[in-house]
Amino acid sequence: MIAYTDRKRNPITKDEENFPIAFSLLVYHNFDQIEQLFMSIYRRQNFYCFHVDASSHSAFKRKIAQLAKCFPNNVVVDSQPVDVKYGTISILEAEFRCMTSLIKDLNLYLTTDPPLFQQEWKYSINLTGEELPLFTNLELVEVLRKLRGANVLDGPEYINSLQWFPKTLPRGLSKFKSSAHFVLSFEAVTFLVNDPTQVVSELFEAFSPHNFPEEAIIAILQYNWQVGFPGGRKRETNAKTILGPEYINSLQWFPKTLPRGLSKFKSSAHFVLSFEAVTFLVNDPTQVVSELFEAFSPHNFPEEAIIAILQYNWQVWRTNSTGSKYGWKIMVEDQICVPVEKFDTISAYLEYDHYHFSQTNQLGDTCL
Repeated sequence: MIAYTDRKRNPITKDEENFPIAFSLLVYHNFDQIEQLFMSIYRRQNFYCFHVDASSHSAFKRKIAQLAKCFPNNVVVDSQPVDVKYGTISILEAEFRCMTSLIKDLNLYLTTDPPLFQQEWKYSINLTGEELPLFTNLELVEVLRKLRGANVLDGPEYINSLQWFPKTLPRGLSKFKSSAHFVLSFEAVTFLVNDPTQVVSELFEAFSPHNFPEEAIIAILQYNWQVGFPGGRKRETNAKTILGPEYINSLQWFPKTLPRGLSKFKSSAHFVLSFEAVTFLVNDPTQVVSELFEAFSPHNFPEEAIIAILQYNWQVWRTNSTGSKYGWKIMVEDQICVPVEKFDTISAYLEYDHYHFSQTNQLGDTCL
């Protein structure tokens, strides 16, 4: 079925043939869902690595192995799986296992006689077994080609202090974090696997006793310019504003103070709200919505503030069972903007990143 879908329903274009993509999938259970994901992203010119959690059920492991056997030329199952534990270094260890397999197996394919593939893949995208793509392969290719070797990390943040970070980093590196999802160039993955300067090993050692290194190590390499990470960028650590949700220390069109001592945030005037959140806004069980309306009524652009203030002030909904159950807590540290907005698409990230860096001249030679 997968091969039929690839050949008949979505014919491969020349652009796709010339721009292979690698996918690493960290999977644990629910084979049917993983099969659906694989059917959606499979193309014969791409490369795929499955890391099956060491603690997965034996029947699940067999099914993944059988699936991989159907595609011996471009699908591999990691032979030394890691027992992945949430929030530990084991997540990155599993990611690196697949990165190594994608590099090693590609070299093997390129050196066969005749070679099974004519060129290396261009970008690697890491996935779990519980996702489905929003883009076709061709759409991904069109977006990734515009990166011209730059990497994409989700929601980069400068961290001044955070409990789960080491107090100091090797080589005096600045602290950054992102999510555990990233799009990395072939050169960046090669750098991580080969570790020519040993900086990757030093960061692994520094983060091994700490939580959530998968949200930090890649971001630290990406935004510390001096490391020489391929596709990395210089990110200033004193930036005060960014697009998306922002912590606002002072803004002319904001009230001087907010009801109940709430912190000031703003976003765009567009949002996607759950049923429970809309119910909270309409019923206003604690009267906080009414108080914010009253506070902003003489001011401009309340549509960019009131929802964001409710969303990111943890106390508004944490202490009230009928409150906005799906809000986020944003840390306000040293007046540094700490965004937690998740970009829905790679193109949305590109739009944000291109604007921010073009305004500050920090993009370097990877400018779009």
